[in-house]
Amino acid sequence: MSTFARSSWDFLLDLVFPRQCLGCGEYSTWLCQDCTTLLPLALRELQLPHSPQLDKLWFVADFHEPMVSKLVKTCKYQGVRDLGPILGRLINSEIQKSSLVGDFLTSVILPVPVHSRRMRERGFNQTIEIAKGLEIQLSGQLVYRVNNTLHQADLDLASRLKNIESAFVFHRVENIPKRVILLDDVVTTGATMNEIAKVLKNNGVEEVWGLAFAHSMD
Repeated sequence: MSTFARSSWDFLLDLVFPRQCLGCGEYSTWLCQDCTTLLPLALRELQLPHSPQLDKLWFVADFHEPMVSKLVKTCKYQGVRDLGPILGRLINSEIQKSSLVGDFLTSVILPVPVHSRRMRERGFNQTIEIAKGLEIQLSGQLVYRVNNTLHQADLDLASRLKNIESAFVFHRVENIPKRVILLDDVVTTGATMNEIAKVLKNNGVEEVWGLAFAHSMD
């Protein structure tokens, strides 16, 4: 989407869907400071049986918290791209409080890629928008999504694992980073991140972490 088209879209979005705190309704912001302080956020490590390629996996919020799910869904499905950097800053705030902040800051972030067709439909990749709120170097396009898979959220575990197979290919780069952190809005089974991690490790990346704004048990 061009800069002009994006600005026009944002202007129209403000007309029909004005910026209003998703928690309390305060105008001019999607998330006010008071509602931010009420969010139950903490950087937590997660171990999932179906993501063995991930060396570590982290998240900061529970997707089943009503406000958390509202933030994610409004960004992802209602086209409010401005929420992406807000979610990123919430993640970044929890990283800064962690003893692992140095490890995060010496890594590179790879937002989970979406297929070009879905990119055209949505107009943006929400994980790239989230990455804008982080103080971690972006990796560049190390991996491309070549299969326009079904939505993982609509599938059971076995179907998710099958659906995501061979969906990603590695993009050759001159300098392969030692540690890559995969970034997504929500992690459930970890199948998508695991598939990307496998591709990265098969091409020389030594360590792959996962990082998500929220974790869903479904």
